[in-house]
This record gives sequence, structure tokens and C-alpha cells, in this order.
Amino acid sequence: MVKHLDISSIKKITVLGEGKTAKSVLNKLNELALFEITTDTANTDLVIISPGLDPKKYTLGITAPVISEMELAYLLFQYFKNPPKIITITGTNGKTTTTDVISQLLNIPSAGNIGVPLIEFVSNNPTKVPKMISLEASSYQLEMSPTFKPEVYILMNITEDHLERHGTMEEYARIKLKVLHLLTNKDYFIYNSKDTFTMDFLSKNKIAANLIDIHKRDEIAYLLKESPLLGEHNQENLSAAINASLIMDKNSITIEKIRNIKAYPHRLEKVRTLNGVEFINDSKATNPDSTIAALNSIPGEKTILLLGGEKKSVSYEQMFSLIRKNNVRCIAFGGARDFFYEALSDSPLMLGKTYNLEEAIKLAYSKVNSGDVVLLSPACASFDMYKNFEERGHEYKQIVSTIPNN
Repeated sequence: MVKHLDISSIKKITVLGEGKTAKSVLNKLNELALFEITTDTANTDLVIISPGLDPKKYTLGITAPVISEMELAYLLFQYFKNPPKIITITGTNGKTTTTDVISQLLNIPSAGNIGVPLIEFVSNNPTKVPKMISLEASSYQLEMSPTFKPEVYILMNITEDHLERHGTMEEYARIKLKVLHLLTNKDYFIYNSKDTFTMDFLSKNKIAANLIDIHKRDEIAYLLKESPLLGEHNQENLSAAINASLIMDKNSITIEKIRNIKAYPHRLEKVRTLNGVEFINDSKATNPDSTIAALNSIPGEKTILLLGGEKKSVSYEQMFSLIRKNNVRCIAFGGARDFFYEALSDSPLMLGKTYNLEEAIKLAYSKVNSGDVVLLSPACASFDMYKNFEERGHEYKQIVSTIPNN
């Protein structure tokens, strides 16, 4: 892992990957015309690896430094001497909503894992670089970003996820927490005091940054109660967003702004109310902790939960316990349908299993009563049938919109 890199010494760059991030990097490198782009990994000065590629598999034998697109963007901002102030949000759950809310409150662009690669904001023309950016960072991006340092670093939580990539929870947590060693006394760390890994780190390490706990809310309580977002987890997200926004612009927050916050698509998104039945799209819930947060936001006995997709290599027992405790009815669909059906088959709460999402929605609607909620919160990745959770969520909304009103 490279620790320090002088971008002015780089002549040749290789880009690994074929997706959106790789294309953005190649487009920006061509636009800047500072480097030669080569596919020869044996004869290059720097390798940029896309977040979807596991470095342990794709960088074997490469001797040149290997970094992320996010790290490259950060280095180029410094090189052109026009860096924006960056608020970086990470965590197993909540980071996209928090990133988007900060973007709304400060009226600044969002970037990173939320959809637009950070590299797209790099320019040698200072008038084209935003003054501030709200940046969502996944562990895949942070993993290969050794010197990346934001002005504000928000860590929402560290719970079980992505172990197929990182191997252990300890390694996953290390990647999320290593940024803290780079923060100075001019920077801020906004953290969750209920998160075990974060609190263990803070008890054992002295960091220079100013600390803000998202659960100390007395001064912003009057704003939080105005939130249109559902659930306690969104109170955490909003607390982090408000604190970050106040750091960057102490006059940025008004009650009107809080009331006008729009929920991010596919995150407890209200889709339609039909004959007294509410349909909610929480397709972004790609792990059991996200689904637990959703279930804690909606009365359980009124909920029919659609579970399914590509199962994660994590424990689902806590989610199953909550389903049983709250009498949540369930329908299993997609690649994990047999797993969920068998796990809950001893309970009348399991209404059935279907091959795909459309069949699951139809089955759910045949079982509902007025006042019920049909909740898509799959607790799984979407790759069994979809390119991403957005595509899954769009299909849910499209199918729900075509149910006849009778």
C-alpha cells in the first residue's frame, strides 16, 4: 500500500475496470492530458483500481502503486491547488441518506458511492471546482485511499457486511477507521457512540480531530422533530447531517429546510397508497441491519415484508428474532427465497415464496387488509436478478403503479 505519492512524478497511468468509475477516470485523464494512459501494468507508474474489483485478486504481480479513483481525485485537487472542502460519510448503513441530506441542506453536490465519482469534479480551472462536496465513501473506496483526508469525517456505524471482500469484521472496521489517524485539530469526526467498533477505537487511540456524537442532540432537538424521514435510524442520519452542515456553514440550517428534506429514492420511499394499503420501497436495504432499521420504523403487525435477492455472508438471526417478535408477515422471493422460507417456515408469519419480485407483490396484495404496509426491504444484494438495488427498486415501483384500483 502506497503511503505518499507525488502526482507530479507520474507519467503513465493504468485504469483497472470497465464500469462507471473506470470510465469517469479515463474521461478525466483524457481531458486533463497530463498522463499517458496505458494498459501495460508491468510498465506503468500508477494503477487506478475500480471499487468493484478486489485488490487481492486484480493486483497480483503489479509493482506500481495501486490507488482508488477517490484517492486520485484527492491528489489531483491538491496538485491543482484548488481543493474543495470535503464532508465524507461512511458506515455500513445510513451513509447514502446522510450524504444526500447534507447535499440538500448546504445546496452542494454529492459524489462518490452515491452515484457520481469524485474524479468528475477535478479541474485545472478553479471556477469549475465546487467549494464543498458531500462524499459517500464505501469500504471498497476507502480501502485503497491511503492519504485521503476530509475536513469532516462521518462514520454512521460498523456492522456485519462485505465479509466476502474483507474477510473479518476487524479488517472491515480497520478500513473504516484508518482515516482518523490522518485528521488534524482543524478537522471533525462525527461518530455514533452506540457503535462498538468506533468506541473501542476511540478508547485505545488519541486522535486530533474535534469529536461530535450524533446521540448528543439537545441543541438540535427542535430541528430533528421537524424531520419528514421515517425511523430512529433517520434521526441518527439527520443528526449527523445537521452537525456537519453547521460546521461548514453555521447559518445553513432552518426549520423550513428540515421540513422540506426529500427522502432519497429506494430508502423507505413511499410509493403508493391503494385501497388503504401503503407500498414502501426500501430496496437499498441490502443487509439485515438495514431491514431491521426499516422494521423498527413501521408497526410490525401491519407489515408484509418482501425478503429476497442474493444472500449476504452474514448472520440473519437478529432480523428473524425481530420479525417473530413484531409479528411481521413475510414473503420470500428471488435467489434467497428458499433460505428465508425455511428459516421462517415454522411460523404462520411466512406467507409463501415466489420466483420473482412481481409474483411476491401480487401474493402480498392478495393477503393485505386496509391499513397494512407492503414493504420491500430485501436484506439482500440485488445481483440475483438485477444490476443494482436501484433497478430492483424501480421495478417494484413500476409493478406497484400498475396494480388496478378496485
